[in-house]
Amino acid sequence: MAELSISEKTKQVILYVAGRLGEKGNLYKVLKAIYFADKEHLHEFGRFITSEQYKAMQHGPVPWHAYTEVSGVRDSRVKQARASGIFTVTDENTIVPFVEADMSIFSKSELLCLDKAIETLRPLSFGQVKTMSHDAAYRNASFDDAMSVESIAAMSQDRDVLISYLNSRH
Repeated sequence: MAELSISEKTKQVILYVAGRLGEKGNLYKVLKAIYFADKEHLHEFGRFITSEQYKAMQHGPVPWHAYTEVSGVRDSRVKQARASGIFTVTDENTIVPFVEADMSIFSKSELLCLDKAIETLRPLSFGQVKTMSHDAAYRNASFDDAMSVESIAAMSQDRDVLISYLNSRH
């Protein structure tokens, strides 16, 4: 999968989710919340919130650009110099925002899906989140490979209409 820069929208989504989860060790849940919010928004509104590409990794779907950015911050010796100074990652794998998310970039539908993902994942354990994220789109992808938007769309109740819509945009 080609390395692409993280979008400003994805950075803001990281800030939004991390700021609202309010727990130590939130890195895993932040990344999974992005997946679940994107999937929900795709199913309900025909597009992702972010411009993410999802990769099927050991512990479930991973938003690749967000993961790369967060991992770079976590693994960096000069953490504040990364991610435009908007967040850091502590040794406890906790994403700590330095600033609030810019709420002006989110639509009502995006906030609805983000909030739903956060509230769904908040009470769950790592194992429960992992099980929930190993859905059909994840299982249909090869390990450590990209998950197609069509495979994520195929889990929608209106999959035929959604896939037709997605194909007509190309």
